[in-house]
Amino acid sequence: PEIVLVHKPGTVQAEVRVGHLMPGGNFDGYTALSVANQVLSGGASGRLFKVLREERGYTYGVYSNVSRGRQASRFQASMAVRTEVAGEAVAELLDLIEELRGETLPADELADTQSFLTGVFPLQIETPQQVASQVTTSRLLGLPEDAIETYRARVSALDTAQVRGAAEEFIRPEQLAIVVAGDALALRDQLATLGSV
Repeated sequence: PEIVLVHKPGTVQAEVRVGHLMPGGNFDGYTALSVANQVLSGGASGRLFKVLREERGYTYGVYSNVSRGRQASRFQASMAVRTEVAGEAVAELLDLIEELRGETLPADELADTQSFLTGVFPLQIETPQQVASQVTTSRLLGLPEDAIETYRARVSALDTAQVRGAAEEFIRPEQLAIVVAGDALALRDQLATLGSV
């Protein structure tokens, strides 16, 4: 992949953004993709957090998200890492994305993710403002009229093959834009092993 390196002299951390565009509007597989992303970036239980923070100690916070728009959607991962381990951290991030796409999701990991998403959803529609926001977004994206009412059932009905299939179909490592902002003198050689800087 192409890596864009933004030189910020003397910084001790590197800000990393990795992502690409996806289809917009109402496309099949979005619910499964959002579950896959939750597996990858589900807070302290997400794979990114467990590996990059807890196991490797590269960062205090690493996240990914899928945001859906009318014309295009986006997958993006972000983290701030110590300059001296930036190359290793980006490589590990890319490996975790490949792992999500290429390996069958353990049933217990899927069940935990489904339980979390269905359990937290009512908290996202508690207030009139939240309901109005959900309905507006649903209409703007051209979703079915019952999209909000059926969300929990759709998440619960997914199996491991569907979640892995969505990650494989929609998250495309070959399309990733990788942007790193930090001290280029310390970062360039690390990043050169991963692609064209």
